[in-house]
Amino acid sequence: MKHFAFTFSLALLAACAADDAPHTAPANSQATSSAPATAGRTVQAQAQEATTLGDKSRRVPDDLTRSFTYFDGESERTVWLSNELVAELAPSDEGRARVLHFDGAAQAQPQQQTAVRLWRVRAQRGVDEASRELTRDALRFSPVVHESASSTSPRGALPGGAVATFPAAWNRARIDAWLAAYGTRVVEPVVAEANMFLVASAPGLAAIELANRLHTSGEIVACTPNFWREVATR
Repeated sequence: MKHFAFTFSLALLAACAADDAPHTAPANSQATSSAPATAGRTVQAQAQEATTLGDKSRRVPDDLTRSFTYFDGESERTVWLSNELVAELAPSDEGRARVLHFDGAAQAQPQQQTAVRLWRVRAQRGVDEASRELTRDALRFSPVVHESASSTSPRGALPGGAVATFPAAWNRARIDAWLAAYGTRVVEPVVAEANMFLVASAPGLAAIELANRLHTSGEIVACTPNFWREVATR
């Protein structure tokens, strides 16, 4: 699944040009001569601000600082941890009550996919810790992750598990035994004919940790975390 312009009036630039034009002021009217100069500085400051906002390199802030890497085949990818968003997986009334008990000021955020509900919470110890605290029994939560260091970039979450592809020569018994040595198991086939299975982990960053451990073993074909990705509609 995949995801998500400032325009400026020519009148603003015309105003700047008008203010830069020479002014003739009466010699005995200091108040009259100072007013246009002050207005001119204001318009110029606005124009400078508009230029700054129009600079795409400055328009999107890199406000996220914690990142995690994982593998997609042999390619290394990076996601950045949200500062304040957690994802409730399979939303329910019990999940809502749990979030509001954790933070009475928590707010649900607009998001079109009903399988996930996003919450903005006050998480003094981080959204990963908040997600672990919120996860209990049948309730599952994940920190929200972004595709870049900007909180405006596309969002995702980790519902749990990793997608592992095993050598074609391995049968199911060998796969099960190998996974047991890593403290996990097959949840369900993804593409059974390709020896690709979803293997179990807790939701959240545990999925990245497991996927990286299995990938770096060097014994299997590939392993990547199981992601939910927000879909953007146009």
